[in-house]
Amino acid sequence: KLTLRIEDNNSINVTYLPSFSLVDATAPGRFNGNPDSGLYQSSQPSQTHDVIVRYSGRMLDRKLQLDLNAGWHYEHSETNPIALGATTPFTSDSRVQSLATFEKEVEPCKVQNLGTDQNQRNFNPCPVSGYRDGGLGTIDRATNQRFAAAVGATYFLKALGTHAIKLGGDFEYNWYQHYRAYTGNYVYTWLGDGSLQRQAYAIADPTDPSGRRVLVYDGAEGNPVGFTATTVTMNEGVFLRDSWSFSFLPGFTLNAGVRWEGQQVNDVNGVTQIGIYDNWAPRLGFVWDFLNNGRSKLYASYGRYFESIPLNINDRQFSGEGSIVQNLTPDQQGACQSVNGRIDPGTCKFPRANVDSLLAGTFGAVSKTLQGQYSNEIVAGLQYDVGYDIVLGASYIHRDLGRIIEDISPDGGRTFVIANPGSPADPGAIAKLQGEVDAATAAVQARPGDSSLVKRQLDASGQLAIYKEAAKFPKPVRDYNALVLTATKRFSHNFTLLASYTYSRTIGNYPGLFQASNGQLDPNISTQYDLRELLVNRYGPLPSDRPHNFKFTGSYRQPLGRFGDLTLGATFFAISGSPIEVLGRHPTYGANETFILPRGSGGRTPTVTQLDLKLLYGLPIAKVYKIEAWIDVFNVLNQQAVTSVDQAYTGDSVSPLNVDKGGGYDQLKYLRSASGGPVTLNPNYGQPTAYQAPLSFRVGARFSF
Repeated sequence: KLTLRIEDNNSINVTYLPSFSLVDATAPGRFNGNPDSGLYQSSQPSQTHDVIVRYSGRMLDRKLQLDLNAGWHYEHSETNPIALGATTPFTSDSRVQSLATFEKEVEPCKVQNLGTDQNQRNFNPCPVSGYRDGGLGTIDRATNQRFAAAVGATYFLKALGTHAIKLGGDFEYNWYQHYRAYTGNYVYTWLGDGSLQRQAYAIADPTDPSGRRVLVYDGAEGNPVGFTATTVTMNEGVFLRDSWSFSFLPGFTLNAGVRWEGQQVNDVNGVTQIGIYDNWAPRLGFVWDFLNNGRSKLYASYGRYFESIPLNINDRQFSGEGSIVQNLTPDQQGACQSVNGRIDPGTCKFPRANVDSLLAGTFGAVSKTLQGQYSNEIVAGLQYDVGYDIVLGASYIHRDLGRIIEDISPDGGRTFVIANPGSPADPGAIAKLQGEVDAATAAVQARPGDSSLVKRQLDASGQLAIYKEAAKFPKPVRDYNALVLTATKRFSHNFTLLASYTYSRTIGNYPGLFQASNGQLDPNISTQYDLRELLVNRYGPLPSDRPHNFKFTGSYRQPLGRFGDLTLGATFFAISGSPIEVLGRHPTYGANETFILPRGSGGRTPTVTQLDLKLLYGLPIAKVYKIEAWIDVFNVLNQQAVTSVDQAYTGDSVSPLNVDKGGGYDQLKYLRSASGGPVTLNPNYGQPTAYQAPLSFRVGARFSF
């Protein structure tokens, strides 16, 4: 970090922050006894670089302040398999099996015959589902660059008080390149019915006049190994804000402003697929020292905040990424064989893939009426300095969703489009779309043999139908309400304290850009709103709903004279567990996509508590240099609370239960599979899948000047 002070009114600050890491890891979910453990080890190098330049200057007798900021962010990460893991396909078995089926040396896990000769039954002491074998699974290399610039001019004037009027704007250029491939080029999965599924990256062959052939990214026939896409998104913003301190009401400051944002999401060809230009975000708030003594504060604010659509949607929807999915049943010619219960891909004789087995491979469709996703926030609070440098406070926070962007299927899964599901239909938008339909219809009637006009008519009619159907989806809801109590002791007499307690609830049917129930991180294109049937039973406490949250942080600094100073810090927190779902398989979308019971019906994980300590030693050298060294100890008591559990109640395809108000877990006795028979329960349902991070240490040193 370098600061250049040109004069009292002008300064430039330059910061460079590099970071490098190299992690050798083992893929999770593998059995330690696997003799081929080297197959699923990986090397994960990564690096980030940030350069930030800031200029601040005052002019016009210090009535005008100019702020200029520019930055560059570079981030690169890789997941590379080690040794044979690059050429060995990843395999998994979704059936409930005995561990001894795969691991012969695990004698106690062998299936046992119990009972008499007339009434024998099998007992599986070590049931497993989702057994994983083979190579690492994926090879991934991603590079992200962001160039950003912002300018702001603040003018200070006096008119019924003091105004700080700020006008500014900002711009972002986001560039993303992503290579992905499967180890061994394919992924194999045993399904519950005994058939085997094979998946690989592929696209429709653009040179095939029949439209039937596909290009599989498996290195065969001169095709590439893996898929690469390079995409760009640009963001712009302009804002105007006034901070007005009233002269006629001492201690009162009113903040009001508005921000406009635009965004262009481009495909691999540089064409804008999503262009949003009507994001208007108002902001309003006040702060009032109602006792006018510098010790009281009453405040409230309202703001609307728009989402900046992540680059993932470019990479997934507008890159042409596709895949082939093929199934072989046990009775088909070329069906796969197994060795020690594990799939032997070399024995699989799948037929040549064609477009019938191709999923995606084309750009996603976008509603012409698409608008930005946003949330609203309201905050109100009170703080008071009670003396002894202690400030007590209480506040209320409310956040809700106004509109979302998600891909939906208005026709039950045949076609998909990126839209605003659940948003009320605007009569003006309907009239505009209907006008386009009428104009296209008139053009076709005037020139009935023109195929381009027929296509235009079909597209216009489709856009109108999509807009109307999107409004029929359930409105997305994510309501957050919180009461926050705080106590802060400012640093004095060598120590400081901060304590807070939050009671909050997060209720709704849409958790956000990350879908915790199935681990899907595909912002704005998750499965959550794909079909109306997937939304049944999704209303309730959301994954982030953790009602009680207590935090305490304190530190004490002991001066040591010419030997420097010693600081001891401590942090303690206690937080409620997260809701547990009761999930099943969807016949089309797969595992953990059906909410059998309403959200949170499975209870909660345990409360998590943790104590952390920090010891820091600082030694000044001369007047401008200082050396510091510290040690952090995390989870001092080495607590091992359960932080997540298996939420798959069954691996069978099931429909959600139509639970009447007041019904709950006892309704599971009525659950049946898609075929009408009893379901196979997951023996690991409710069992821990993750624990609190154990006791750990971190040491560091810093030289400042």
